[in-house]
Amino acid sequence: MSVKNRFFEWLKGPDFRTFLVFVGIAILILFIEKLHLEYNATIDYKISCKNIPAGYVIDESTISSAQVIVHGEGSKLLMLMHANNNREIEIDLSETRPQIRYNDKPRAVVLPRIYRKKIIESLPDGVKLEEVVSDTIYIPMLKQHKKYLPVRISTQTTLQPQHIYSRPTVLTPDSVWVSGTNNYLDTMTAVYTEKLPPIQLNDTYTTRFNFVLPQGVSCDYSDVEVKYFVEMLTQKDLQVPVTAIGVPNGYRMMTFPQSITVSFSVGLSNYEKIEANSFDIVADMSNITPGSSQRRIKLKIAHIPDNIYNINYSPISVEYLLERIGSTNDNEQ
Repeated sequence: MSVKNRFFEWLKGPDFRTFLVFVGIAILILFIEKLHLEYNATIDYKISCKNIPAGYVIDESTISSAQVIVHGEGSKLLMLMHANNNREIEIDLSETRPQIRYNDKPRAVVLPRIYRKKIIESLPDGVKLEEVVSDTIYIPMLKQHKKYLPVRISTQTTLQPQHIYSRPTVLTPDSVWVSGTNNYLDTMTAVYTEKLPPIQLNDTYTTRFNFVLPQGVSCDYSDVEVKYFVEMLTQKDLQVPVTAIGVPNGYRMMTFPQSITVSFSVGLSNYEKIEANSFDIVADMSNITPGSSQRRIKLKIAHIPDNIYNINYSPISVEYLLERIGSTNDNEQ
């Protein structure tokens, strides 16, 4: 067997797998040993702020980071570089130099001695600060403005069959003051809530929705209370009299029947409020002349009450008798 063939046979055999295991162990040991050695590393610290002066806001995306060089064991530096929370320091703006104007824009000045102290306090044991690379950090501040905006619910609601809204939905609050810079507020026409899966309703229901605000905008409220008023529909039938209109002068009109059945759906809260006099069913004679051979007239609904649904009436036309007033012999149909 040739050397080449023996080599490929070795690659396929158990000896090669054993060799790979030992190589992996050797690399791991070497890596562990390296982690115990000490190194220098350059790290960026994100700057956040508190105690912002009244009437101002800060766009934290515009704040420069603080860059430093630290020294310590490789294992600790590796953990520090991957620990995002430990690489953020909070600056109390009440401790900074008073605001100064730069191109007509206010800004706060964070000197290296301020954030150097904060960084040293945040370093884990065994890691020390070698050098501060960054210089003075300037934090631009923007004038805060206010705007009064209506609240809008983003989550949709649906009703189960045979249910209705008995009254308008109530939002508490229904409008709010929001604060921010004009570049954010100018584009806002309302304050919207979080969008959740649709809610199906079959009864009055109260819930709360959190507000979703753009970055750089704040609000005194974090959420809104929403109350949906829902009730079941029920069926109701009424006998409603027919009213004649457009009757020629000197005549009177009678219909057969004189009242019809009106059927409709109504919410339980309005069931007793809807009566026969809530409707106006008319027989309009305006386009029919006395002596016409037409014997039936179609009825119209001139007025129906609010808050009713699925209205039907029967019959839709009636027979009529047109009678001359004061005459007992000359009747016309």
